[in-house]
Amino acid sequence: YEAVLTWTLAALAPRVRSAVEAARTPEAALAAYAETFEKAAEEFPHLPRIMLRELATGGQHLTPAVLKAFLEVLSLLQGALKEGERIGRLRSADPLTVHLLLVGGMMLLRATRPLRERAVFKTLLPAQQPFATLTADLLLQGLRLPKKR
Repeated sequence: YEAVLTWTLAALAPRVRSAVEAARTPEAALAAYAETFEKAAEEFPHLPRIMLRELATGGQHLTPAVLKAFLEVLSLLQGALKEGERIGRLRSADPLTVHLLLVGGMMLLRATRPLRERAVFKTLLPAQQPFATLTADLLLQGLRLPKKR
């Protein structure tokens, strides 16, 4: 189990780093962070279930090595948030909370795909825009500081 977690984070970390570092603004970095996790959840179908399991168990199975790898990924988000705060475009925010808001809901959505794909849900719930785009935009509206006049 630890090997799967370590391997997944090792595969994910450079993608997140590349996407966040390529972003030209802190807002774009947050969106890139979310989009990278969304793509990873599609590529690694086990990721949503593992993340939800660890949330439900309070991270009982997360070894120090896995936590270290996760904190390295989280530090990328923290850097984008701090830069946005430094330049006066984003309010201060806890990076773990932002991560959970951006990624946690996405993982829950992915894990519930079989339920949502049932015919009754297809007729009740029309196709949505990509979850990463929606959540990043909603979260940014709350983080963005009002423009000074």
